[in-house]
Amino acid sequence: MSSLFIQAPCSLTLEWEDASASLATALETYMDLCLALETKYLRVASTSNLVDRIDSKFVRLHDSMKQQLFTSRSALARTRNRLASSLYRFPEEILSQIFMEVIHDHHPTSEGFAPLSMEDHLTYTYRGLHTLIRVCSVWRNVALRRAALWSTIPVLNSAFGSANGYRMYRETELSLQRAVGAGLHFAGVLDLGDYQKTKLIPKFIPRFHTINLKSKYLGSIHNFLEMVLDSGIPSSLHELSICHIHDINCKSPESLPDETEYLSFHECRYRPTFQQLIRSVSVLRVSGIPFHWHAITFSTNLVELRIQAVTLGYESELNHLLKAVATATQLRKLSIISLSAFPDPVGVESPMPISVDLPKLQTLYVEDLYFNVLDWVLTNINPGSHCIKLYLTDKTLYIGDLEAGSGAFEENEVDPSDLCDLLGCTPVDTLMLYGDSGNHWVAEPVLRRILCSIPSLKTLMMSHWEFDAENLAALVRHPSQVFAQIQNLHLTGAKIFDIVGLKRFIASHPIQNLDIGALLWKGPLLADDWVHLKPGDDLSKWLESRIQSVHLRKVGYEAPEFKVAKWQLW
Repeated sequence: MSSLFIQAPCSLTLEWEDASASLATALETYMDLCLALETKYLRVASTSNLVDRIDSKFVRLHDSMKQQLFTSRSALARTRNRLASSLYRFPEEILSQIFMEVIHDHHPTSEGFAPLSMEDHLTYTYRGLHTLIRVCSVWRNVALRRAALWSTIPVLNSAFGSANGYRMYRETELSLQRAVGAGLHFAGVLDLGDYQKTKLIPKFIPRFHTINLKSKYLGSIHNFLEMVLDSGIPSSLHELSICHIHDINCKSPESLPDETEYLSFHECRYRPTFQQLIRSVSVLRVSGIPFHWHAITFSTNLVELRIQAVTLGYESELNHLLKAVATATQLRKLSIISLSAFPDPVGVESPMPISVDLPKLQTLYVEDLYFNVLDWVLTNINPGSHCIKLYLTDKTLYIGDLEAGSGAFEENEVDPSDLCDLLGCTPVDTLMLYGDSGNHWVAEPVLRRILCSIPSLKTLMMSHWEFDAENLAALVRHPSQVFAQIQNLHLTGAKIFDIVGLKRFIASHPIQNLDIGALLWKGPLLADDWVHLKPGDDLSKWLESRIQSVHLRKVGYEAPEFKVAKWQLW
């Protein structure tokens, strides 16, 4: 590791000490001679020549000595202060790693904050960097020398909370200059007029390790990707993340996608290089953009795939998607979030189920799917050793469809028994349910049937639920009944009306880990009806006496697992 300071050579130190002694002697001699002049020459009659010579010393020698002594004193003071502080003895690598932790420490979920959006993360990162380099010259020099601190290349319209496009243009330019030799991570929130910012990029594309694009304008995404394809696929690129934000005032997301909405390179000169780009990355995240999945083939490079907020079209497109997924034989993590597909029109033969083997899959994460899509995903991806995490929402009990004739979107209710039958054939490890502060989308009898259908369940996460006697009773496990055996329980943002019922629920499961943040109901006779669950409370002591690991959270805490859908700076 390199130190912030190079040890001064012994010869330099000796020379400085010798010069100091010589200077002190010379100054003492000079002072004695000045005093001698004062006592002897006052008696001399002719002194005009001496006056001129003294004046010249005032102008030249004394002013020069004063400046040199001031500069020397300042340099010695800085050296002394640096050597006296233990911080300045840190190896530069350690100090720069501390800086890295500081500028990226914007995920305080323990205090109840949701993960940052991509825009906020970029803003806080560069605000943190500029705060560090203003502390002192040593910190500034360390930060400017460490290319990794500047390796995230931002394109963002707002800078540090102000709408200042020029300033953020400078951040793009400065980051490219300062990240000399480092692998680059491009993060762009693209507007229509961002050519000025992105024109700096092409010659640096070969150094890209990750690309993260977000825009309301599909054309801006297309233009940037064409620029990448024109430059040649970077051999270092391993992550590609693309998010298209739909304007809800322009088009309903629950409708058949137009051809203009596709990320479409399959009918133009970019098709070979786009296919090469897709096959080269190890991580692909796509949100809000449908692909022509029949034209997509992955490679053994891909280990993580995330598909989010996309309407595929009709259910037949699900087969194209799953066939494309099946080509990623080394895939370890598959996330499918808010994916929609409509039942095929009357008279059109429904596609035959397919069988997809993903031998290296470790995690299948599914969130916010209509029942028909959920059924298709869970049925056609063959069981394996992977962990299945389900985040069920109110969509789960409906099928999104297009009305015959008008094509208007409609939701058709599903019998809860169909959902329970599906879950009964699925080895679910983690179940997530959001209660929407009392507006529970699933009734207590259905909730109990769901838990009866997945005895493999180990982790139950419930956020913002109001727990009364009825829904707590639905969670109680009876030894004589096939039921989930919960080992990890997360109850956050909860309101608990029935403490006795809560204890009965917890006591009926082999819970080893509990995350809980709750308000407890004290009853209508007291003025302050709610109290926070805190360490030392009777309920807290009871929980700690029965459960190996209890983590008390603030009531406002939101588990990051419930914010997976937020587009972030990965």
